Amino acid sequence: GGTVTLDGVTIDGSTGTGLSAWRTSKVVAHDLVVSHTAKSASGILGWAVDVESGGSFDGTRVVIAGASFAGVAVTDPGSHVTLEDAIVTGVALASSGPGGPTIAAGLAVTGDAAVDVHHVSIGDTAGASMLVAAGGSLVADGVAARGAGAAGDAVGGLYASGAKVTAKLSSRVITSATHDGIFVLDSAAVTVDGVLVS
Repeated sequence: GGTVTLDGVTIDGSTGTGLSAWRTSKVVAHDLVVSHTAKSASGILGWAVDVESGGSFDGTRVVIAGASFAGVAVTDPGSHVTLEDAIVTGVALASSGPGGPTIAAGLAVTGDAAVDVHHVSIGDTAGASMLVAAGGSLVADGVAARGAGAAGDAVGGLYASGAKVTAKLSSRVITSATHDGIFVLDSAAVTVDGVLVS
């Protein structure tokens, strides 16, 4: 996998994914805007930033706005995202399963992937502001997570599920008008320090 550096780039109106890093490829981005990422014709994806199969994304001063299903989606062992001084907003719930709405998220970490976020605002999401499941790992500080929507029962500021899941939160503010600020189940491990839930 190679390395791509983006500086002052705008990606607008993509279908499926806005930006992807796969198979040990690395993307380093500064002053990046990814906006209006629509779901595919088959009704899936709609991920502004997609990191899989051991890929990595390092973003500083990033704005993600108007994704259909996930602002940042990270999965698979070895996949890693670092996000600093960023805004994730306007993630809409784009699809439903047989049992009801599927969870949308500003930030979704699954499949043994890892994410570090620092000084990030996540708001106006139809589901969880941050979702960590299936062995995912999240370290976050100075993050404002607000505006989790009312679709489905697994929504809130932080949703953590699974025996191998870890989330460490510090110096952060979580607000959720209609659902849990922090929702933990299935043996997930969550550590909090200096967290306000309102």
